[in-house]
Amino acid sequence: MALSLSKNLAPCMLILTSAHGLSRLSRHFYYARAAFKLYIVCGCVLLAQSLAQDQDLSLAIQTSWIWCYCLGLPLISAELGLQRLPCPTTHSQLIVPLYSVIGHYGPCSSPVPDNPCILGVSHIYSITSLTILSVAEQDLTYLKLAICYFYSLFRLSPYNHTELSYFENWCFVMSLANFYAYQLLRRYRWSSE
Repeated sequence: MALSLSKNLAPCMLILTSAHGLSRLSRHFYYARAAFKLYIVCGCVLLAQSLAQDQDLSLAIQTSWIWCYCLGLPLISAELGLQRLPCPTTHSQLIVPLYSVIGHYGPCSSPVPDNPCILGVSHIYSITSLTILSVAEQDLTYLKLAICYFYSLFRLSPYNHTELSYFENWCFVMSLANFYAYQLLRRYRWSSE
């Protein structure tokens, strides 16, 4: 019983932190809201698989995880970059992750993103932009968010993502990242509100 409770706790935390961020943010935060929606879907699929003990959900888990792994960090980082340092190149950090998702479902699909090195460079760009924002703002919350993303993307190996213990750890780390992302995003208000 305790094992099933711990398996359910991490996806529940991911769902709750994502739903909290989604419900509290203005509709003007397009990228961040899209990332939170991706995390909610992934958490719901993982929770359904854990509760139903159904192996038929493995394709849904893999699909939702690929979308979150490729797009979650760049969407949040682009949103924070647009709010703090609006520049024309901020949107460019979404090109490689979108290519990775589209390439994954192409004729040569694989269980992990097609170009992990290129995707890794893209994620490093996003993490670096969060670190630069931390120095520019003199706020460690940006750095905490960057460390959470670094841990979830590079310390947890995506090549053994079929194990449920990987998903538990990933959900827990992403829950912390969602908390930090919301703490940063709620500071920015739109003049129309």
